[in-house]
Amino acid sequence: MKNGGNRYRTHDDRDTVRQLEKKLSLWKRLFSVITFLRGADKLRRWVIIGGCIILGLAILRSVVLYTTGSYDPSTRHINYSSRYDIISKEQIVEMLGINAETDFASLPLAELQNKLNNHPAIKEASISLDSTQSLRVDITERVPLLYVEMADRAITGKATRLCLSPDCELFTHDPVLHRKFIDLPVWKLKPSDVKTLAPGQTLDAELCKPIIELARAANSYSDLTQLPHITYIERPAENAVQWKMMVHLENGTTAEMSTLHDISAQLERLVKVLEHARSINKKLISTSVIPEEYIPAKYE
Repeated sequence: MKNGGNRYRTHDDRDTVRQLEKKLSLWKRLFSVITFLRGADKLRRWVIIGGCIILGLAILRSVVLYTTGSYDPSTRHINYSSRYDIISKEQIVEMLGINAETDFASLPLAELQNKLNNHPAIKEASISLDSTQSLRVDITERVPLLYVEMADRAITGKATRLCLSPDCELFTHDPVLHRKFIDLPVWKLKPSDVKTLAPGQTLDAELCKPIIELARAANSYSDLTQLPHITYIERPAENAVQWKMMVHLENGTTAEMSTLHDISAQLERLVKVLEHARSINKKLISTSVIPEEYIPAKYE
């Protein structure tokens, strides 16, 4: 019959051993064979318990990563860099059609590189295989700074909407890759600005300059109570004053700005006017932030 940890020793025997140990000096007890064996037994027990805990946590982590789709064996040997962190490693793997069974040495690298370079959201890509048979993928994305839209419903039945990069390049919006850019302003173009819009087209730099400056300046305001989202921007009609632009905010405010003056300074004045409207508990309907002093404002 088993009794505790030692099947040949009863509880009374163990008590007798402990009583005899207590009669020994502290020095002899610390360096006795029985103390050493007892300590080794406890240490072995804790090592086993600790190993089981670590193994259990590792299994749990693998299960969580697998069920959430974060674990993909095909990405383990891919060294990936993205300049603007817009496209993830997993998305690139999906674009390339790579899986866990893919033999990297047999991949048509030039063809895959060309495939990435032809993607609207990618400005430049390079793919190579290093000496360790690991795949190296480096990309530079096109950054959506704002949307451009031309109201051509009379011809096509819908408005053409494309992304505009800081380099004035037009490219197709990808609902998956660009989902975090959903709140970008929309620049509503007119036939006097450009006749047609098409992916791959580059707009005139002088035409885009004030709009891009406005989008960049607005991005520096992270507090939406200071500056609500800009929903859309429009320039006057062909027979109107061309150096003006109208900025429409998400809260319903319309601000008149000049393309010939400092855009950041005008935006700062707009923020101050909005702050004044909040302080007097009124809703700002429209304003012109072109003048540096005596800024007109219309309240609801």
